[in-house]
Amino acid sequence: MKNFESKQWNLKNYPVAKIGLEHFELITTNISGGTVIQNKFLTLDPFAKAIMAPGHIEKDGPIISDAVGEVVQSDREDLSIGDIVVHKGGWREYHALGKDEWYLKVPDTSIDLTYYLSILGSTSRTAFIGARNILKVQPGWNVGVSGVSGATGLAFAQMAKFEGCNVLGFTSSLEKANWIKDNIGIEVIVSKGLNHAQLSEETFKVFPNGMDAYQEHVDNTHLFNAMTSLKPNSTIALCGLMRTYNGPMAPGPNLNMSIWKNINIQGFMLANFPKEDTIDKFFQYMGQKLPKFKWKQSTIDGIENMDSAFLDMFQNFDKGKIIIKLQKW
Repeated sequence: MKNFESKQWNLKNYPVAKIGLEHFELITTNISGGTVIQNKFLTLDPFAKAIMAPGHIEKDGPIISDAVGEVVQSDREDLSIGDIVVHKGGWREYHALGKDEWYLKVPDTSIDLTYYLSILGSTSRTAFIGARNILKVQPGWNVGVSGVSGATGLAFAQMAKFEGCNVLGFTSSLEKANWIKDNIGIEVIVSKGLNHAQLSEETFKVFPNGMDAYQEHVDNTHLFNAMTSLKPNSTIALCGLMRTYNGPMAPGPNLNMSIWKNINIQGFMLANFPKEDTIDKFFQYMGQKLPKFKWKQSTIDGIENMDSAFLDMFQNFDKGKIIIKLQKW
């Protein structure tokens, strides 16, 4: 068995609210034994901030996120040297794959491997579950989605549109709204700076009769607006609250509206759904639809820049999916 020297980012301290450079530490460690993956591309996900807490990531332990890499050593019958896999051992150069650890053998290595961290990655698979399993969107429905310029929101908006829905997205700047209108062809509201009354007014201008379904990615303000704007017996897919990940939780919305309107609010995570839905059906769907999708992604070179890039992500939401390319590749 070989010994692999690997740089990896550890969580030095648990962040209480905002995260800073002082919470990260880049170390060099040795990986040996078992099945080892040499990472080719890493990714940054806002949700990583939400799990930087006891019970999820150990203090002084490696940070978790998606990665694409090549198997360079294997003691398993289901993986051979040279296989390309997606796995959760990101934020490091090499990863020792645990016996029961999740991985996905890349189904098609002829396409750009970064796609498996962006349009074919966990964010799009999450959007797929939201649209298909939670909301069960139907042709002609009025569907809303906050954080529409993010990786999950952008994928969700297009999936709903492909199903024949009328889609309304919420985003934080005119620049992002214009890009989405021009490239995706949906209605967009710039919601940053609007109070609840203003946001509700703008929403009803687009959908005077209300929304049939809604997916939340941003914060309680958008969630409250959704309850106000939804028709009775509708569903909210509560996918994320990104604006709260790097700061204190804002006061919650008044849930009375969900009672009066019989609105179902369902939180969900990709890991809670079967492989048949999150992998098999997703890749079958994308095999047909991928050429129709449009998305944004940015590439940054070098594992050394991951901490600063992660912090920048919460300030600059318009870069699309952020991919870290490891220099040795």
